Amino acid sequence: MITYMSADILSRADELCSAFDFSEAEKICREYLEEYPEDAAVWTKLGAVLRNTEDLTGACGAFERAFEIEPENPGYAENLGDALALLHSFEEAQALFEKAAEAGNRPENDRLYPKLRRADMLFFRGKTADAADALEKLAKEHPTAPDVFHRLYVVYEADGKAEGKAAAADALKTEIALRKTRAEETNGAAEYLLLGSAYLEKKAYEEAAAAAGKSLSAEESPDAYLLLGTACAKEGKLSEAKEAFSKGTACEPKNLAFLLETADTLTELGLYDETVSVYTKALEL
Repeated sequence: MITYMSADILSRADELCSAFDFSEAEKICREYLEEYPEDAAVWTKLGAVLRNTEDLTGACGAFERAFEIEPENPGYAENLGDALALLHSFEEAQALFEKAAEAGNRPENDRLYPKLRRADMLFFRGKTADAADALEKLAKEHPTAPDVFHRLYVVYEADGKAEGKAAAADALKTEIALRKTRAEETNGAAEYLLLGSAYLEKKAYEEAAAAAGKSLSAEESPDAYLLLGTACAKEGKLSEAKEAFSKGTACEPKNLAFLLETADTLTELGLYDETVSVYTKALEL
């Protein structure tokens, strides 16, 4: 395998993406790839840049090129699988996640993500029973992995029958317990954010808002403000909700993907005046 001197390009692209200057990040990646078209790492970076601009087809093409160059790299298989899933090519994505999970010389913990994504693809393909079987096996292998129980909750909830609803409630209870333990042990912003999202699923809106607040105490982020705003709105605390949504969009005003996600959330909550305001900001970008 050839080693390319692409560290500077990758670092510069990261800086540009952090500033939401995706057009310049795309430009420098493409210019580099004109000279070094076999550099899989830069193709991967280009894919990530294009995904951030909602160019899913372009992102998929870039990830595919990286995978073609290094087909035995499980990370590249996962990237391409994730991109194909966004394009609803679930069967192709499943095959890639299976390949990534089976990659040799890889720690078992690193195999969990592609196994989870394989279960996702089964679920998206309507193979709910197969997805449940796969996740139940993973729950035995990884009893302290909250992501497994989150997916079990989603799969069981989709069952619609009384037994499925009961199993879903148990899975969500386990997920919350595991996430709470992790959040309290780490005091990490990301862990509290995930805990809050689980509470939101349980319709425990006060607890969700509290978790969002702890996430913000650890690190300010637009996603935590979005969670806080959603929880407050669900509780009927509209002034607090609007304030949280406003702070979220002010956090990263050039983050188009986040603005669109916020607008969708505001629409679902029936806050239409705020929706129009956020869409207007998105259009300005």
